[in-house]
Amino acid sequence: MWRMMGLMGLVGLLVGCVSGETGSEEPFLWVITTEGAGDEVKMVLEGETAVLDIHSETGIGGAQVQLQSGTWPPEMVLRFHLSGLEEMTLIYGETTLTLNVSSHGDNAIWQSITQNGNTEEIGPDSPYWMNVSLTAADGSPASIPLDKGTIQVTIPKDITQSDQTSFTIQWIDFYR
Repeated sequence: MWRMMGLMGLVGLLVGCVSGETGSEEPFLWVITTEGAGDEVKMVLEGETAVLDIHSETGIGGAQVQLQSGTWPPEMVLRFHLSGLEEMTLIYGETTLTLNVSSHGDNAIWQSITQNGNTEEIGPDSPYWMNVSLTAADGSPASIPLDKGTIQVTIPKDITQSDQTSFTIQWIDFYR
């Protein structure tokens, strides 16, 4: 019995289950699996928005989010607790979105989409565009390198409106 409990505890460290209920949606259950040692992803609900708080000791990591039951919340946000975001990819179905935030100057943002083997740059008018904000620990606007701030990325509604039941995120911090 103790061996079984120990094994269940180990699995709990590798895979996290989260559930929630938004005001107008049915309850949902997610399983979040992180890729690297020192990576941690926790989901919190802020009103109708599911926020994935992402911490990464090495600055290089990834996670898979699997919807086990219910529907996706109407809005989802990735909140990276990193110093920078050299590259982030969001993969679901046959779609890969890539995001880069410049580590110098005005912290310019570049994004692209890859579908059916074709890659093209996208802009803020694209339905796949991911809004990005840099916030200091005190809540004020910030710039990279961040010191105890966050990089917040809004996931496009295409995921929540599609029939996809999972997505993968991967990230690389400039300052590792």
